[in-house]
Amino acid sequence: MYICQGLDSTHEAVDVSVPAGLIQLTFSATGDSKMHFSPHYSQELGDNESMLLYNPTMALNYRYEFSSESRQVFLFLSVEKLHRLLISGDYELHFLNESNIGKKYYVKNAMSPSLRMSLDELYGTTLSALANPLFRTSKALESLSFYFHTEEQADFTENCPFLKDQRNVDAVRKSKDILLQNMAKPMTIKDISLAVGLNEYQLKLGFKNIYGNTMHNYLVEYKLNHALKLMVTDNYKVQEAADAIGYSNPSHFIAAFKKKFGVTPKKYMMGQSASKV
Repeated sequence: MYICQGLDSTHEAVDVSVPAGLIQLTFSATGDSKMHFSPHYSQELGDNESMLLYNPTMALNYRYEFSSESRQVFLFLSVEKLHRLLISGDYELHFLNESNIGKKYYVKNAMSPSLRMSLDELYGTTLSALANPLFRTSKALESLSFYFHTEEQADFTENCPFLKDQRNVDAVRKSKDILLQNMAKPMTIKDISLAVGLNEYQLKLGFKNIYGNTMHNYLVEYKLNHALKLMVTDNYKVQEAADAIGYSNPSHFIAAFKKKFGVTPKKYMMGQSASKV
């Protein structure tokens, strides 16, 4: 955690470099600031705004400018750390899940009153040198709690009333596990609905509300991302990756891959090799 409380006129900007795969959360309580990523692209933060930045493939370099009245808090943490803190066995954050592997993520939001109050206490509390590190650690965890308070869950229960029953939510999440565990030989929606105890209509509606996609499209996205991971991380050949995710016809796999990533698997891997040289 880094805490900023205004800067003098001789230090009104700093250069920042965030390593690839590190999550940056910026909370702007008061004052204006701007992130300059290039001469032609920047992002501004005003009073009571937050920003999450995440790029798994490349370092994030920018110049950060502050106004003299700025009060801002920065949190940097790894994906693994965030998973240990927040993720239970049946919950996932959209920008960290398998279907978003390799994608950068950016979101700017207004801060909730609870989050703002938590941050204000960082500036209004004075403790001893011994106690202050512990206080800051607790405030960092509290800020994360308020930031990731799952408004997403509130949304999908309002949009899909039957999901207010936790048993139905658990059943839909179980259906996702079954879907992915059998990706090479997919089960029918009817079979999955029988396995989790929901009718097909409830299952399809609930899945779309929780995961933001149909079961078929979610599976296709997952399979292609998983194949990409196998080729990039585990050095699978194209045919091997296709077999692993259930494509018996390599040409169908290549067509689906190109539709999603814009290039064939072979060209994608050639680009990966070139970038490492």
